Amino acid sequence: MRLSLNAATRIALFACLYLFFLVVTSVVVQLLVSRHPDSTAVMRIGAVVQDVFMFIVPAVVTALLLTRLPAQFLSIDRKPSVPATVCGLLALVCSIPAMNRIISMNASMHLPESMAAIEAWMRQSEAAAQHSIDLIIGPHTIPSLMMTVLIMGIFAALGEELFYRGALQRLLLSTRINAHAAVWITAFIFSAMHMQFFGFVPRLLLGAFLGYAVLWSGSLWVSVILHAANNIMYLVGQYMAQAAPAVAAGADNAGNLLVNTLSAGCAALFIYLMYRLRRQ
Repeated sequence: MRLSLNAATRIALFACLYLFFLVVTSVVVQLLVSRHPDSTAVMRIGAVVQDVFMFIVPAVVTALLLTRLPAQFLSIDRKPSVPATVCGLLALVCSIPAMNRIISMNASMHLPESMAAIEAWMRQSEAAAQHSIDLIIGPHTIPSLMMTVLIMGIFAALGEELFYRGALQRLLLSTRINAHAAVWITAFIFSAMHMQFFGFVPRLLLGAFLGYAVLWSGSLWVSVILHAANNIMYLVGQYMAQAAPAVAAGADNAGNLLVNTLSAGCAALFIYLMYRLRRQ
């Protein structure tokens, strides 16, 4: 597939489109939220607006401007491989204990005393992000959970995968850099742009996992399904934690070295099987 413009210009175009829609979307969402700062409905509308205009629109417009085959560029023209998708889902489930340990370690990270002000700002950003997530999740009811799964679980996964793996990773792969570098650079940007510093490492690993899923399968739909499954597991976990906080606290502290090692080993096995099933 031939792309118009040179590699640097393509990436610059994509960045400019993103920045333009970022500014416009930020203004619109801020106006909405400022009027109703604690409204779950408004926060959900804001989340949908962000997904559409910050992620989906820049990716689709970039694809339309660079090629006559935008679906092929975004890797959405190929059906997801069922074996690869199943292996990916099993890898996600198996990795839960090990990832919970990594999440805990990352969350307990502390910067040197000389950087105390930076750490305070990072934790404030983390708390603000978590407050927004809690508002979007809304009340502890089944209908609210279903709406949250639709917005934060499925729609957010579609938007982010179109942007990061569909457009950004694809643009990097169209340059002369190594495919592994493209996957990890995309994963780094994916994690950094969430502005949740004490969840950076687990999100980096998730981003790399999703990047390789697209690279090996040739279909963005594989990473969309895996990303949505990861989000849904998180949301259901949050719902269950509210329903039975004592049980959830016990489960969080139940991991040990053997469990975490088995978890990482099983996840690595299914990831290896995904690699073996890669599109030739």
